[in-house]
Amino acid sequence: MTSNKATSDLPTSCASSISEINDLQRILDEQKQQKAYSTNIGKRLPYDKSIQCYNIICKYGHQINTTRAIAVLINDILYDFISICDIDALCKNIAADSKFWTIFVSLLPIMSVPVFTSSLTVIFEAFLSSEDKYKDQFILLCSNVDSNRMIFDNLIGNLAKVSMRQSPGVIVDIIACISLYIRCMEALSKYAIQAAVILIPSLWFQMVECDFQRIVSTLLLSHNALISAAIIEKFIVVKRQLCDFLISIKLSEYATPLVKRLHEAMNNTITQTKGIQLKFEETNEEYHEMSSLNLLQAYDLIIFLENSNLTFKKSFSEQLLFGEHPFPLYKAIFRISDELHTFFSLHDNDFMRNPHIACFIINKEAFLYSLMCNQLRLWIESKSQSTEDLNSLLDLLPVILEKINDTIILSKFPQSSMHPSQLPSAASSKDQSNMTKALDIIDMTNYEAVRKWQLDKIKAIHYKKWAPHISDFDELLSTQVLDYVRHQRLLQLQKGTWVYAENPLDSKIKDPKLFFMVVSDNHANLLVRKFASKTEETPIVEENTILVVGENNTISHSSTNLLKTTKPSSEKKTKETLVIPIKSICYFEKKELSFDGVDGKGVGKQNPKVANTVNLIHKHVYTDVRLSDKAHKKILRFFLDTKEAIYIWLDGLQLISPSRHRTGISTETKNQIETLIDLRKNVQMINLNTTDDLELSESEIDDDDDEFMNLETLRSVSTDFYHE
Repeated sequence: MTSNKATSDLPTSCASSISEINDLQRILDEQKQQKAYSTNIGKRLPYDKSIQCYNIICKYGHQINTTRAIAVLINDILYDFISICDIDALCKNIAADSKFWTIFVSLLPIMSVPVFTSSLTVIFEAFLSSEDKYKDQFILLCSNVDSNRMIFDNLIGNLAKVSMRQSPGVIVDIIACISLYIRCMEALSKYAIQAAVILIPSLWFQMVECDFQRIVSTLLLSHNALISAAIIEKFIVVKRQLCDFLISIKLSEYATPLVKRLHEAMNNTITQTKGIQLKFEETNEEYHEMSSLNLLQAYDLIIFLENSNLTFKKSFSEQLLFGEHPFPLYKAIFRISDELHTFFSLHDNDFMRNPHIACFIINKEAFLYSLMCNQLRLWIESKSQSTEDLNSLLDLLPVILEKINDTIILSKFPQSSMHPSQLPSAASSKDQSNMTKALDIIDMTNYEAVRKWQLDKIKAIHYKKWAPHISDFDELLSTQVLDYVRHQRLLQLQKGTWVYAENPLDSKIKDPKLFFMVVSDNHANLLVRKFASKTEETPIVEENTILVVGENNTISHSSTNLLKTTKPSSEKKTKETLVIPIKSICYFEKKELSFDGVDGKGVGKQNPKVANTVNLIHKHVYTDVRLSDKAHKKILRFFLDTKEAIYIWLDGLQLISPSRHRTGISTETKNQIETLIDLRKNVQMINLNTTDDLELSESEIDDDDDEFMNLETLRSVSTDFYHE
């Protein structure tokens, strides 16, 4: 690969160097040719030859920073050497040697992005190809890369500067290279835990310092399928595995620089007066000794305390200064750390289907900060005081996280059965980061809203657990609620009411006559009597006869059954009670009247305000009601003047009627029935068991176990609940 021009440009004093490097170049070229034509695709330099070539590179490596020509030559041959070097020599002698990494870093200013990425990829793959064989060298490899921070900084920097349009393949290669290095860290956690507890957190901190989260999130949102797949399949998965490792190790188990950095961050948390510091320490006294923390909790606490965003610090300082009950900061952040890890673990298999989960994992630090602000706000809003109060607030974290997940999924699938009103509002845009959407939801969430979400979740859990058994229960509840509403209406129907016997809006009728209607004591008949005006005292009922105090008893006790054909006299007819068997009513028809006039010419009577009106409230809703038998022959016609009268009387008559023609039941009554069913179901199902035992299949359920009787357990819940 060495050009004649590059050789001719070398000074005469470097002749010996040129000769030896050129010899090395020839060796590499010959080996590359053999590899190209050989059937053994994996043919490499022998071990001894590899060491010989490496020694030549090391011999002149110190001249890289002083002699550009030497730097150019070594840069030209380095990748060729790495790619055909003996694997044992590469892993045990070369990549484990700090001199190699010094030379490698010295070449970074002139090394192209593809060569830089490919060289690291070859090295990492060589180690990972035989983990057990090179487990002792993993420490040296990871330590050298960690100590030469420019290597990882350059990898992340290249992600930001390489054009996605022009070189998407290069970006995929960089992501793969970063993922390989993290896999090396994972291998280190198997073979050298002491080194892993130092190097893995160091890598995480370096990612934050290099703005890795923002860069990778931007790439994930680029809608480039190759790049997104590389991030999810190669990076996210292995990062989650390292998080599992960090959460499994306690601070007290191994020596780690995290302890010193943690104490420094904690000491800088409160910088106010001695009294405020004492108040803070008393609230967090149980965490005076942090040895019981796991590494992930320690890392999260450090990241949070070192965050330069002042939003939380300002609110926390004010609450600490003026509040009677300081917010328990440490307990809150450790629980948030655990809940985020649990949430991500639950969705480990959802990355490809729901890539926003991958975005959440990349930006976990931002999630951490936003949730801490949220918990502080909920602590203040709910006027919390104790550890029990805080635990109750922290129990809301899974609810918030799942609600965010549901919201984003719903925005992608608007045909979902979930109604938008059940979810918090969040703007949707192709290029709008789902992370931004999630953080907006957290920032907008108040105490009342999240408690409602929690209740909805409890209901959903109960419904899901009891779904196979609940159909009969729903029918039972519906029947009981309908009986309850029917009974309530019946009580009102038996009190009686005044209605118009003639159209009160008809301009031709000056004083419309009235009906007094009431349901008989045996619930079998509708009793109706016409009056010229409303009586001062409410009529009474005796033996299916409507009576008025002071009337002649002979007339007052008379009644006419609708089924009889004898026509009474005019005077007697006015004072007789019409007895209508409720079972004879088959159709209940209604038509709302307007004040525009019954003849359609706009000359109808205005709202009647006479002494005999049923209701003198100014705003009326007049309804023409017609009751008919099965042949659609009119049985009775009357007029109601309020909406309340409609759902008490018209709905009430339909509910107690044996007729199945109930299509005319008002919306108000339907809503009342649905609300009562929902209320009763919610209250009663809270008492049901939601343990994992319900996951048993039908064949595994003991027939003698009352808990799993299909309807009996559910039926017993509603015992003594129905009120009359």
